[in-house]
Amino acid sequence: MIESSNLLGTRPEPRLKTGTPALDALLSPGFPADKGDPATTTGGILPGVVHVLAGPTWLLARVLMHIAISCQLPADKGGLGCERVIYGLFDNATDPHDMASESRALGMDPAMALDRVVLARGFNWDQTVEIVAKKVPEQAAPGTVVLLSGLTSQMDAADPRSFEGLQEMIGGIKRCLERPPTWVVATSPVAQGSVFKPVGGNNLLHFAGCIVAVTRRQQSATTTIVEYRLVKHPLAPERVTKEFFVKKPARKRKRKGELSAFRTLEDFL
Repeated sequence: MIESSNLLGTRPEPRLKTGTPALDALLSPGFPADKGDPATTTGGILPGVVHVLAGPTWLLARVLMHIAISCQLPADKGGLGCERVIYGLFDNATDPHDMASESRALGMDPAMALDRVVLARGFNWDQTVEIVAKKVPEQAAPGTVVLLSGLTSQMDAADPRSFEGLQEMIGGIKRCLERPPTWVVATSPVAQGSVFKPVGGNNLLHFAGCIVAVTRRQQSATTTIVEYRLVKHPLAPERVTKEFFVKKPARKRKRKGELSAFRTLEDFL
């Protein structure tokens, strides 16, 4: 974990931006003063603190894919200059083509960007445990970004033995943090019957240094609201922010017989 002097800001460590302004602002000590202003927010992912984002798979996968590429940018462009990203994929929600598109959007060479991402896929719970408990710590080094997509998505919470595997994974993540600075972000579905607790029960809830619960609801046919609730953080109290997405209405296609709507040369004479 980060030393207390760092958490208090006497020795500030670089924060990793998520690419989502509302989420970065929520993770900022200055919230809500810098809310929604990506140019001034000091929020982001802290090194040495395990961040868990609990919510919709597709939405959180987009956040992780952005981080995997943007962390490679130099510091003056909002990145860390990271040369190795460990990406554990356990929910099949990541597409390398999307990461390639993200790298092009950030002005990076897709082949070089993807070459720095070490991808490890787990197709069942046993494989997930082995990857996080053993393989991920072996690859971790100072300056590494560790991303774990769907960390507990394949966990059977009704099976007591699955919690033994979770404890093994927690031990593996701890070994990663022993090589600072290391940035760790994991995503997880929300536990059944809860609005904020990730699958994994109190084991994951207590181990994570930061937990953000993400919910999505449709306000209207064109407007979607994504809510970010800060459940736990070493520097901030519980709080909430929202992001609104407005979908542009689809262009109405002209049906046969509507050609008269087009202007002709005679209209300009």
